[in-house]
Amino acid sequence: EQIVNILNQYFEVMIDLVFQHGGVLDKIVGDELMILYGVPTKDNLDIDNAIKTALEMFETLDALNKKIEAEGFQRLRMGIGINSGQVVSGNIGSKRQMNYTVIGDEVNIASRLCSSAAPGEILISRSVYEHFSGDLSDFVKKSPLQVKGKALPVEIWSYKHKPSC
Repeated sequence: EQIVNILNQYFEVMIDLVFQHGGVLDKIVGDELMILYGVPTKDNLDIDNAIKTALEMFETLDALNKKIEAEGFQRLRMGIGINSGQVVSGNIGSKRQMNYTVIGDEVNIASRLCSSAAPGEILISRSVYEHFSGDLSDFVKKSPLQVKGKALPVEIWSYKHKPSC
């Protein structure tokens, strides 16, 4: 019951941030959020908004962690992966369950980036790095990541969050 309560607090503040920056909540998978930008309509600020959201998520998590630690619980940790590119979007499922979602190679790469991100880390792909209009000086190029289903490794950049508490 306590874990569900903490997760619900986490989801509440994180999903609010996503909506503030024009994102779409695709789904919650366990303790993971799948967030989309640029669907159903594309905006020139989608990549900027995705990175701004990710950075603010860490600041928000710091504040939430102060609260839950004061209640005697362990800190929550998260890693984030961001990719961009062409996807197929639409209502996918069956007669019994139909959901709007995205599929495709770029979605799979984003998932692999997320899985590879350490706690407190944002991993971004080359497509995100090249199209972000803000300051990326805190992102460091890492060794390419070999991902399942790809012949060539994926170029990645990493940002490491320094908790404020």
